[in-house]
Amino acid sequence: MGNSSYGPETGGGSFETAVFQEVKAPGIQSHAFSSTTFEAIEFNTEIVPQSWVSLSSNQFTLDAGIYYFVYKPTWQVMPTNIDISVYDVNASDVIGGTKTMVDTSSDVPANNTIPFYLNISSQVTFELRYYILGIPSNIFGRSQGTEYYQHLSITKIG
Repeated sequence: MGNSSYGPETGGGSFETAVFQEVKAPGIQSHAFSSTTFEAIEFNTEIVPQSWVSLSSNQFTLDAGIYYFVYKPTWQVMPTNIDISVYDVNASDVIGGTKTMVDTSSDVPANNTIPFYLNISSQVTFELRYYILGIPSNIFGRSQGTEYYQHLSITKIG
């Protein structure tokens, strides 16, 4: 199945991947952050849709299965630490994600990706949330043209 550092192995079969982004029009700034609470990550565009996942109002609905997530923010200035959580909106509970603060200076690869797995037994509606420490006032910057601030790929591996 692979590991969280390198992702799913590709030699044994084919995998379907869905891709989502936060896209802002020219002159619009990305989400403002608070360092005191988890906040939903904004996703508003399906780049590569798949039948087993849907997006509505920053919330994803996934069928049962095993999934490999890769979250990639486009930071203008990198925060000190980040915790990414998969929050089940119906059960009001964290069901996956990094589950700990990730030190962005040593634990996030140079390409700024944050990978993790999620195994769910029945359909679930969730949102990706983050808690960030060391927040610059304008972490993503203001859009100069159409900007892509957040990127999420979800690969169904089982």
